[in-house]
Amino acid sequence: MNITIICPHFAPDTAPTGDVMTQIVREFGRLGHRMHVVTTLPWYRNHSVEPEWRGRWIRRERTDWGRITRIHPFASTNRTNLLSRAVAFGAFTLVATLASVLARRTDLILTMSPPLTLAPAGWIASKR
Repeated sequence: MNITIICPHFAPDTAPTGDVMTQIVREFGRLGHRMHVVTTLPWYRNHSVEPEWRGRWIRRERTDWGRITRIHPFASTNRTNLLSRAVAFGAFTLVATLASVLARRTDLILTMSPPLTLAPAGWIASKR
């Protein structure tokens, strides 16, 4: 099965949800499924893109189970500014939706929430 996964964190990012999604992808891969993970560049630890990942807004990787598209998270270093966080989630959602729609055919779309904005991204990607 071809699976598209849209999530805000994925290894090597340190967020707990990234650990969960990474484990899910590994298990699907072990079962023989092909996946396209659409996620952010690692940023969770300091709320800014990790130094070794800076320099490009989008990065693509190939793995033994499929591929990863990593998108700049547009993260705000001010965790208490709800407006800037909402704008960052919205921007990531728009780019993640586009990356998912442009991806090859998929049989299943799995989105991780929060942010809640990823649910419509998955729905839109499923309609292509």
